[in-house]
Amino acid sequence: MGLEAPAPGAGRRWPGHLYRSWLARSITNRVTVTALGLAMVVALALGAMSYLAIRHLVTERIDSQLAHHASLVERELTSTLNAIAQDATDLAANSFVANGLVDSAGRDTYLLPFLREHRLPVVGRSELVLCDFEGRPIASNLTGPSSREPLDEGSAPSPRAGLESRPDGTVLVFMAIPVVFPPTQHQEGVILVRFDLGVVFSAATRGIDPGTEASLLSGGAKLLHASRPDSEPGAIRVARPVTLAPPLDALTLELVLAQDASVFAPFRWVGWGYLLVGFTTLILVAAAARRRAMALTARITRLSDAAKELPSGAPL
Repeated sequence: MGLEAPAPGAGRRWPGHLYRSWLARSITNRVTVTALGLAMVVALALGAMSYLAIRHLVTERIDSQLAHHASLVERELTSTLNAIAQDATDLAANSFVANGLVDSAGRDTYLLPFLREHRLPVVGRSELVLCDFEGRPIASNLTGPSSREPLDEGSAPSPRAGLESRPDGTVLVFMAIPVVFPPTQHQEGVILVRFDLGVVFSAATRGIDPGTEASLLSGGAKLLHASRPDSEPGAIRVARPVTLAPPLDALTLELVLAQDASVFAPFRWVGWGYLLVGFTTLILVAAAARRRAMALTARITRLSDAAKELPSGAPL
């Protein structure tokens, strides 16, 4: 009789088969696996709950701090921008400015020094231009020669404001405020005000934490951004509308503060710590469970071994 070739895979045992055979080998193995499974479930449940609880508390704390900083920055932005708008309105109602529209002979004597000495409530360079009813510049606070070409904003019948983005990244705010001549109560011209919005934004955000990103949006589009060069995308964000007085309310500005994602970096070490403690606990539980199971099943094991040594059919 010839030898039969073994069936393919007959000598191969899969990990699942090995585990089942090891589990069925003794009661000690079963008790150890059961204790280890229970300990693993408890360790995972406690670790997950404590990790999520700590992360929730930290997130709440960061969110509260961001809301507080956003309130302070929004308040300073609102105060500065509204002060500029009010100053421009008062400037348009000033008698020097109104008389300069009709007094072509004397405006260089009193109006130009007045405009050059006037300071808006904003740090940095600002521009004041007085235009006649045709929009033609007739006086400004600029020291160099000014253009005499008509400006589009010069014929504005009502106060209005807008934004000008320059190629160098500078964002300018311009306001056009009509100037009414008191004796006739007719609009005789307009005063244009331009200033750098980035200077106002930088001054308002100078007190925030280094890990906080600040952005200023207009109509959903990002205008200005302040953050560290190595900052990661913000994980927690707080948005607040900047409520401005006319005519600056047409800008629809919105302030967004975001916490740098690196604030959650320590949680990685917390997670590794939980894994290390959990792994150590499982090893100790497995060793203790196996020792205890061997002690409990020692008598049963001895009886089982003695029964195996008896010859088949021998009376007990």
